[in-house]
Amino acid sequence: NDKGQLVGICTLFSSDTQSFAGIGFAIPGNYAVEIAQMIINLLEQVNRKSIEDILNEKGVTLDESTFTDTMDEAVLAANALGIIQGVSNGKFAPEGTLTRAEITAIINRVAKLMDVEIEGYSHEFIDVSGHWVSFELGWPVHAGIINGVGDNLFDPDGELTVEQAIAITYRALLALNDYARSGSSVWTDVREEMWYFEAISAQGKGGLLSGYPDGSFCPDGPLTPGDFVTML
Repeated sequence: NDKGQLVGICTLFSSDTQSFAGIGFAIPGNYAVEIAQMIINLLEQVNRKSIEDILNEKGVTLDESTFTDTMDEAVLAANALGIIQGVSNGKFAPEGTLTRAEITAIINRVAKLMDVEIEGYSHEFIDVSGHWVSFELGWPVHAGIINGVGDNLFDPDGELTVEQAIAITYRALLALNDYARSGSSVWTDVREEMWYFEAISAQGKGGLLSGYPDGSFCPDGPLTPGDFVTML
């Protein structure tokens, strides 16, 4: 890119939407900033909304005075949403590194922002007893987002590598995409007990189906040839 950083794209092909979703990443320069940008990309991909729309929905705004050492919009957005915090004294440390424990907490905050129920899950790591991350690991492990380093070890204070950040963010995209497309209806007249609930809700959240302005879908209504062509 224009900063001289090596940039790559982690892509995911969605069988639901028949499209590719990408999460950008860069080899460290401003490492912590790149993590923030990856997290914002993740939010936008899962919610299928711009970060501006997400901020508006949550009723928060960017505060350019939050940190004295960065005004990066992704960092400010992640901070406004309660996902990323600074280090101390009004600093973010954009060139700093993250630990494996810290990325775990960040993933949990993203899940909470999406109203995912993350309580009630356990893990089997033996090296986090007494560490604050022990209470954060259950859901990310259950969801297949966070893995250990072998022998039931997690290495909570180990430095997060670029490859680990990419893999974790990719797996979070998979898990949260699944969550976003199930368990709730897009329309007022499509209820969970209906046999076609999952199919219609998933395609509605994926943008393949659209309903009526009043929030209904009218699943029992007639399908015109024009409607069928639009669906295809």
